[in-house]
Amino acid sequence: LLFVPGMSHCDPGCTSPDVMRGEETQILGAMTLYPTSTVFVCPGTHSKWAFINQDRKIGSFKTFMTGDVFAAVKNHTILSKNNLVEPTDTDESWFDKGVKTEGPLLSKLFTVRTEAVARNYPADPVAASKASASYLSGIMIGDEVRSGLEMYGAVHEVTVIGASKLCGLYKRALGVLRPGGVVHVVENEAALVNCVKMMLPRPVIPELVAILRGVRPDEVVEVGRKLVEGGVRCIEVPLNSPSPFESIKRLVDEFKHQSNILIGAGTVLTEEDVEKVAAVGGRLIVSPNVNPNVIRRAHSLALTTLPGVYTPTDAFTAISLNVTNIKLFPAETLGPTGLKALKAVLPPTVKTFAVGGVTPENMSSWRRSGAYGFGIGSALYKPGDSPEGVKAKAVAFVTGMARL
Repeated sequence: LLFVPGMSHCDPGCTSPDVMRGEETQILGAMTLYPTSTVFVCPGTHSKWAFINQDRKIGSFKTFMTGDVFAAVKNHTILSKNNLVEPTDTDESWFDKGVKTEGPLLSKLFTVRTEAVARNYPADPVAASKASASYLSGIMIGDEVRSGLEMYGAVHEVTVIGASKLCGLYKRALGVLRPGGVVHVVENEAALVNCVKMMLPRPVIPELVAILRGVRPDEVVEVGRKLVEGGVRCIEVPLNSPSPFESIKRLVDEFKHQSNILIGAGTVLTEEDVEKVAAVGGRLIVSPNVNPNVIRRAHSLALTTLPGVYTPTDAFTAISLNVTNIKLFPAETLGPTGLKALKAVLPPTVKTFAVGGVTPENMSSWRRSGAYGFGIGSALYKPGDSPEGVKAKAVAFVTGMARL
């Protein structure tokens, strides 16, 4: 997997562009963790502030040379007389004072020196150096944060990406200048890992999905074995079944050496559910609706999604979220004719699964109308069915698929 980082941006009417070279990958990864955040900050030598538009893309960004200027001012100006040794921790009261200091930046910077001349720093030289460095840091970060907030308006959520200590200072400055606002912090590595996960290919859904609604953990492995013996390669455990995560885990453990067997969950309604499915090894997220937060979280974890749609609006909302598989649900009420009309306007790369009312006898009419695959529930498994009975029904469906 190769990354070719870098992007440029120029606001309307500007005379020169801004650029970033790699931070966009971290922002992309962090966006999967906090999808409702609209401003992402990457502090450092050249800090980046990025605004995320309604299409969940980087709409604009600005660079602040905060780290560069801090080092230059500290080491190569009159402020070096303050013996500004980088402290191991921050004097929070002096940092906050620097953040709150208003006025032109070049004027504020000189107050770092005048505070020393006025002997306002602690008498102890080590404490004085710490206070002075913290005050300078507060002025620099505070000026950047103030400018960023003025640029992007009254935003509710801001996500800061970077090393924990530096992110902590930005979070504190945001709290001083914007009390009550939500601030998330994401480590560099976590952001990059999530970006990589988004780039990884997601599992391909086989054409036949077995839906085991109501299955219990104590029977799921034997039922799963019989389904696989009957030719099924994808098993979904709906989350309104008894102890569904335990059932998913047992299926994952049973078929962990068979990479062609896809195990996942159905009736997934929340981001928390997605994370729980991923934690037990599930790789497929099936939902009865189109929930952007569920889809984004699943994709961030390299899981395949199969959201339920019924109208063109549903379908195109899912497609806008980079979904490539949709399930027509409940298919029986719309029928093959309805599916054919829907497929006429969908991109040919989108695979549609008919779920609800599918039998071995009517699969051919669904396929002629554009169904790529099928989700089979009670016609394949109902609570109380014997494993051998489930296998027999699986064979009937797989045989029907082979005739298409």
